Amino acid sequence: MAEAEETSRENLAGTIDPNSLPGVGSSEKERRLTVAPREKGISPGSGKDYNIFREGAKRYFFPTDMKRYETFDHTADVGIRVFGRTIEEVFINAAWALFDLLTDPDSIQETLIREITVEGADREDLLVRWLSELLFLCEGEGFLFREFSISSLTATSLKAVARGEIFDSSRHRFKTEIKAVTYHQVEVIHKGETWVGKVIFDI
Repeated sequence: MAEAEETSRENLAGTIDPNSLPGVGSSEKERRLTVAPREKGISPGSGKDYNIFREGAKRYFFPTDMKRYETFDHTADVGIRVFGRTIEEVFINAAWALFDLLTDPDSIQETLIREITVEGADREDLLVRWLSELLFLCEGEGFLFREFSISSLTATSLKAVARGEIFDSSRHRFKTEIKAVTYHQVEVIHKGETWVGKVIFDI
């Protein structure tokens, strides 16, 4: 198990490692962007269980010839277009892109593990709720994540693990303020041999 952990940290490119398997918009901007709902005192998503995740999650390692994401401008917002060989990789790369925009992932140490369960109406809703949950954990509880594993993903539910640490002002610097994950132009589609996700952040 420790050997698999070390392998995952040293190699972010390649194929799935079987050894690692352990068992609104603003009126000022003159537009309307719907953001993920946030109930009173409750982070977005439902059925959340924040126990430490110990088994069942798949580790994905990404090929060096495929970029994880690209950004595009949208009015005063920023959008990301995320790529993956599988839909799981799209969700993982979208999460990685979120924290890459927020801060420097290389400054994040993997000292904590959080299990996250999210439900949605469809793939697009699920992507928004997944990213909104991660953003909530960052803003509300100070978590910074750099690695993600998925144990279960369907069209309406996701169970995953995020690895990282609590924000440390002596080591971490925020690059971009992201206020919300919007539903505007969100999509998750399959193009040939590649899955592509698209989402816009309100900044």
